[in-house]
Amino acid sequence: MVNQWNPQMERERLSGPSASTLGAWGFGTALGVIIIGAALLVAMSVSGLGYLEHPALTLLMILWVLDGVGAISFLWMTFYWALPRERRAGYSTSPREGADLDYVDSKTGGVIRCAGEERIDSHEEVRRIRLIREAHAMGTKE
Repeated sequence: MVNQWNPQMERERLSGPSASTLGAWGFGTALGVIIIGAALLVAMSVSGLGYLEHPALTLLMILWVLDGVGAISFLWMTFYWALPRERRAGYSTSPREGADLDYVDSKTGGVIRCAGEERIDSHEEVRRIRLIREAHAMGTKE
């Protein structure tokens, strides 16, 4: 039997960052590395600064890329480590995980979709998250 959803439903979450938070950090870091790396490359090209004439800038680019790759790798590894931890705990903070798990808001612990419930569309998801966060802000918990 599927539970009837309401905005006051909550799940106890595991300690540490959720899988969805780690995924967002990884995506944001990757985007930042790409944008800033491309900006550095374009700036060096447009200004005529060559790699051989300015080894400090070349070193800066290499360090930027290596640091970015390391950070992205770490965040994605922890993301893929957090997914099965959440699954074993009976919930997920990722909307694409199985329908056999409660889909939980990573900020409040509110249940967005109950285990066994049909998948919800993005408009319904946004509506439910808004209702959960409003209920959480007012302090109404079961």
